Amino acid sequence: MVMQEKVMGSAFAIQDWGLEAKKKKQCSMPTKKAIVGPPPPPILPPEFKDVINTLNGRDELLVIQKKLFKTDITKGNNRFSIPLRQIVREDFLSKQEKKELRAWQEIPARLINSKLQIFNDVVLIQWDMPKDTRNTSSTYALKTDWNNVRLSNDLKEGDLVQLWSFQVGQQACEDASSSTATNKGQLCFALVLL
Repeated sequence: MVMQEKVMGSAFAIQDWGLEAKKKKQCSMPTKKAIVGPPPPPILPPEFKDVINTLNGRDELLVIQKKLFKTDITKGNNRFSIPLRQIVREDFLSKQEKKELRAWQEIPARLINSKLQIFNDVVLIQWDMPKDTRNTSSTYALKTDWNNVRLSNDLKEGDLVQLWSFQVGQQACEDASSSTATNKGQLCFALVLL
C-alpha cells in the first residue's frame, strides 16, 4: 500500500491493497484517490456485512472516507458531498450510471446508516459547479433523505465517515465499470461512522 501524507491532516493514496508499504514525500495536494484520516483497513465492519447479506447484497466497495463538512450537516443543504477527487474506487458506478449522472439524472439508492437502519429514499446526483476559470468542478452527492440520515446518526461537522457501495439484485459482475445497468442491480450504500 502506498501512502501519502499532507501537512494539514492526513491523506492516504491507495494504489493497491498489497502488503508492501512505501512512504512517499509530503505533498500539499491530495491525490485523486485520497482517504482523509488514519489509514483504514479496507474491510467493511461485520455488522454491516450481516445487513447486506440479509438484503442479498454483494460487491462491497469503499467509495470514500472523509470528515464531514459544515455543508454535509446543514439542514438547508440536505446533501452528503462525495468529491470526485477523493473517491477511492471509481468502479462503484457502471459506465451507464456515470452517463446518467453526467446527463443530470438521479440514481435512486438505498442507504444503511451507522445504526444499521435502512433508508430507501436516497438519490445519487452529480453536481456541477461553474468556476471563475470557465471550467466546471463536479462532485457526486447523496440527497433527498439525507437530513433524516444525518439526524438519526447525530452527525456533526468533523465526524469521520466511510461510504461503502454495494449492489442488491441481478447478477454479480466481475468488473462493475463494464457492466450495464440491467445486470448490475440496485445501487446501495452503507455509511460507517468511525
